[in-house]
Amino acid sequence: MTYREAALACPSCADLLEPKEVGESIIDVCPTCAGIWVDWFDGELDAMVKGGKSAPRDDAREGLGAGACPRCGRALDAELYLDSGVPIRRCGECSGAFVSHAAATALTKIESGLLARLVAVLRRFLGPATAP
Repeated sequence: MTYREAALACPSCADLLEPKEVGESIIDVCPTCAGIWVDWFDGELDAMVKGGKSAPRDDAREGLGAGACPRCGRALDAELYLDSGVPIRRCGECSGAFVSHAAATALTKIESGLLARLVAVLRRFLGPATAP
């Protein structure tokens, strides 16, 4: 069986994850709880999450899944994504990451906030625009 042929169970709700293209990568999104699985080689986690974000179904029940890596079955470790303070779960074996819907929402807001702050700093640095 090849890498993409195996059905993956959501670590959070146990529903089957669905592949979704984000740029040139394929991530796995849960149609029920809207959690996102990103393999280590897919790309920057925040960019993959932003491209894969969806809404959970009304009947979503998190916590029914095994909390295990959908690729290798190892228990996922809780960690904070970079210095954002957003909790994710990562596999210590294959380095894939699971991002819950709530964490994906938080990452999207942080990224937007960081970009706005960067633009503001650049504007202050460059000064007011002058007409030719």
